[in-house]
Amino acid sequence: MEDRVQNRRDAPRVTSRRFLTTLAWVLPVWVLLYALCFRFCIVRDPTVVPVSYKQLLLEHVEGPRILIEGGSNGLHAFDPHLVEQLTGYPTLILSDHAGASLSDKVQRLRRYAHPGDIVLLPLEWNYYHAPDLNENHLRSLMDRGRSYYYSLPLWQQLRRAFAMPLSVVASEGIHAVKQQSETYADEMQRLQLFENHWVQRAPNGQAVLGPNLERLPEDSDCDGYILPEFEGGPIPFTQAFEGSLRQLARLQREKGLTVVLLPPVVVGANCYERNGAHLEVMLEQVRRLCVELELRHLFDFHRYAMPSEFLLDTHFHVTAEGSEVVTPLVMGDLVEAGWIVPRPRNEAHRVVDQIPRILESLRMDLLRRKLPLWQGNPTTVVDGGIREQFYFGDDWHVPEPWGRWARVSPARVIVRPDPELEYKGVYLNAQYFNGSQQTRVWLNGHRIAEQDFTQNHRIELEKPLREFLDGEPLAVFTFESSEAVSPFEIEGSSDKRQLKFGLHSLELLRE
Repeated sequence: MEDRVQNRRDAPRVTSRRFLTTLAWVLPVWVLLYALCFRFCIVRDPTVVPVSYKQLLLEHVEGPRILIEGGSNGLHAFDPHLVEQLTGYPTLILSDHAGASLSDKVQRLRRYAHPGDIVLLPLEWNYYHAPDLNENHLRSLMDRGRSYYYSLPLWQQLRRAFAMPLSVVASEGIHAVKQQSETYADEMQRLQLFENHWVQRAPNGQAVLGPNLERLPEDSDCDGYILPEFEGGPIPFTQAFEGSLRQLARLQREKGLTVVLLPPVVVGANCYERNGAHLEVMLEQVRRLCVELELRHLFDFHRYAMPSEFLLDTHFHVTAEGSEVVTPLVMGDLVEAGWIVPRPRNEAHRVVDQIPRILESLRMDLLRRKLPLWQGNPTTVVDGGIREQFYFGDDWHVPEPWGRWARVSPARVIVRPDPELEYKGVYLNAQYFNGSQQTRVWLNGHRIAEQDFTQNHRIELEKPLREFLDGEPLAVFTFESSEAVSPFEIEGSSDKRQLKFGLHSLELLRE
């Protein structure tokens, strides 16, 4: 009887111990599963084509480079083309419109900066007192700031899952269920956007003025975005800011960088009359820390103050004319201090001259890894979903009901054949404008035919197709014709394109 009573007394203790033991191993498992799900299901793996144009530049432009980091002041106060002209270094504007954590910017530099890079960091007011991770930045990590997330080490990516607001995690989770990982077509479209938008308008990553910008009040006489909170007195910088500078100093030593801190370029006649004393107190604190950390700095903020005539009446701060004035001042000071040694002017040192090579390399890498596998049939290359299994690019005009005209000669068509199948021939259905002619055809640089494809559609390969590929996964067909003319010249139509060779279908033959 006493044993039964004792057993009943001990039962709650045993149950509690079991619960705690179970909780001790179940909770860490759930925490890990959540972090991994966030990393690989909600944010998903990084793409072949970088998620932002600035990230593309940072990853692929050859160095050493000048990297202008920070907030929007870095976007608008510097003319990158003028920097390249004055220094001979390719110049990237990595700055963005606030919201991003300075510590994440340092982590991105840690991963992608090259030895010998020169990092210029105009310090805006928000970097002195903003928390290390604010909600705006965390939300942007799921959208335009995703490149920052991909720059973090894996353990920090997992930690970031727990810093993210639950409302953002929930909305992104719903979005992830609806959206699969980015397809070849998605990434090719982003690459095309880089080429058509950024390369044409802002090849170095600088600011792009849009048509619907929020205007400042008409009586604005000071760039109020940079200095709005100084009116109440100096703002001591936070531990997060100090920690970021210490990381930056360590990174400077480890990677052989030249890091220079600059004051913001402030526009407006009355800005420093109202706020200069407060800024001086703050910058003195930063100056002492820079001396301790051996970080280079130029803190004569009066030297880079711009008169009101250069105030752009939007959140873009500085007019183009203003950036043309201040850029030589800053570069001259950096050269005089010995922190930049100008190099001879060379086309290879300009970002715009590196872009075509970068885009073509990325395009081919994307095709190798993600172009849908093609087994040879059906053969139409212009209608239906099958056209996504062929890559035409800029060599061809837009599809028409019958097929596609080549825009240039030679013109390429790229496919990714099934490596398990053996192809021994090619069948082409082609047509010509203003009379047929002999067309020369290459397969991965090997000449395989020269014939009139209105008379003979079949090409017999001397050896299996895989032997022409030289280990490449892609089959690149190149068509060369001549004597292109325009329908406008021949028929008097409104079509002024230069045309000759048109392709309707392409088939790989297994027999």
